[in-house]
Amino acid sequence: MNVTLATWVAFALTVFLFSALPGPNITYALNQGLQFGFRGAVRGCSGSMFGLGLLILGYALGLAALLREHAGVIPLMQLLGGLYLGWLAWRSIKPARGGQIEVAETPSGRAMPQARTRSRFRDGLSVALSNPKVLLFIASVFPGFLLANREAGPQLLVLGITWVTIDFIWQLTYAGAAGSLRRWLYSPRGRTLVSVGTASLFGFWAASLIVEALADILPAG
Repeated sequence: MNVTLATWVAFALTVFLFSALPGPNITYALNQGLQFGFRGAVRGCSGSMFGLGLLILGYALGLAALLREHAGVIPLMQLLGGLYLGWLAWRSIKPARGGQIEVAETPSGRAMPQARTRSRFRDGLSVALSNPKVLLFIASVFPGFLLANREAGPQLLVLGITWVTIDFIWQLTYAGAAGSLRRWLYSPRGRTLVSVGTASLFGFWAASLIVEALADILPAG
């Protein structure tokens, strides 16, 4: 095994705590759980996990070195990620303004019309790829768990699978917890609360990323 047991345990614990912290990916998982329940949320969360896998692959292909050499790329990615999360916040608030919320089925199991189900995987993928928290972890923390005297490829494979698995479990945990509250979706007040709450979370992360990005991009005055 190219990763020592001590290194693997330390990495798993670090990722366990890192993935549990609320962020754009967790917010998206909560949104999916509230709208589609646990089983329905798997598609969106799978998109997030695919995005995380792509970022880890990008690290293997030199993404971390690129971010270190071109530090200005990170604020730009933060700005784009913030704008995308802002768009998700606007889209989430539409049901509260009289739009139709996307729901897969009622708590009793009766199927209901749903829109843009194919976009859930794509949205999860986009959220993951635009998540600067993950990019910073890959650029600064992830390299510390790679042993220089061992082959990088097998280490990246083991640690990458570990990270994706733990993150996926956390997302489904949050989605499942949110899914238990889905009965609130079937009343006007419930739809409003869910829409406003989800939009507020997305809006908070969007504003935080945009402010942080602009602070790095704009010259200090």
